[in-house]
Amino acid sequence: MRTVLFVDDDQLIRNAIERMYLERDDVHCLFAASGQEGLDILEREEVWVVVSDYLMPGMRGIDFLSRARPVRPDTVRIMMTAFADLTVAIDAINKSEAYRFLTKPWNNLELMDTVDGH
Repeated sequence: MRTVLFVDDDQLIRNAIERMYLERDDVHCLFAASGQEGLDILEREEVWVVVSDYLMPGMRGIDFLSRARPVRPDTVRIMMTAFADLTVAIDAINKSEAYRFLTKPWNNLELMDTVDGH
């Protein structure tokens, strides 16, 4: 079973993603409400893919993904945000080596296909 970590400060977003994956028995989902909580999870869990929100209090998603890279270098990093602009996308790719950049609101099939692509 593959483990995916979703990091988002919005409980409604985490709930929606959890519901989306309820029927899946091949993916184990972990959830974090902050970048620091996500880093704590990465320290103790083998994570296949991490999907992070961009705009979170305390630690932006780019900073979280950048700090996650040395902890779990083989984990695929994906940025997801409602504040999509070219600068954010370029920063996500250049600073955190994000594999993909997805926008909110997301398409369930696109999100699952992106996560499953690894």
